[in-house]
Amino acid sequence: ALVDAVAAAGPRAVAIDIVLSGPDRHSAAGLTRMLDGVAPPGALAALAALPDGDAVLAAALAGRPVVLAAALAAPGDALPAPPPILISGAAPRLRPWQAPGAEGPLAALAAVATVAPGPLAGEQGGVVRRAPLLLDLGGVARPGLAVEVLRLAEGAGALRVADGALSVGGVSVALPRDAALRIAPTD
Repeated sequence: ALVDAVAAAGPRAVAIDIVLSGPDRHSAAGLTRMLDGVAPPGALAALAALPDGDAVLAAALAGRPVVLAAALAAPGDALPAPPPILISGAAPRLRPWQAPGAEGPLAALAAVATVAPGPLAGEQGGVVRRAPLLLDLGGVARPGLAVEVLRLAEGAGALRVADGALSVGGVSVALPRDAALRIAPTD
């Protein structure tokens, strides 16, 4: 219902920055799995007749510009292929965040949305000061969550790197060596 309500407002893209990696344990289907062999068969049949929360969410996401978060992990899940990154001129010597892999959403959810890692590491005092523009996951360059949301919002098929900048649709930002966007705290 929440995804439908947000979509009704007509956003150009939606990000769900929650890693939905396991089946919904609190849905009817999840309760059926947990109570199998414990609850009376009639109760399980009644639960099984109710909608599965993961299927309802997948239906709500389908056909909409949605990015689901993935978490850095080892060894990680097989994520959908990232969008192409087109490089003009000399390849930049970047040192982006690296991880051997990522834990992504359920396959049924990843099949109807795009997936991007969204790690934010707290620095001194736990304040988040950088967000990854690009990451290296198992040797594959991928956009961070914010960049993937921007790509969908801009209707861009690929990311472009040229002259020290990352361009997504009509938006360009400087691409520093760590491939991260500096966030200036306002406190």
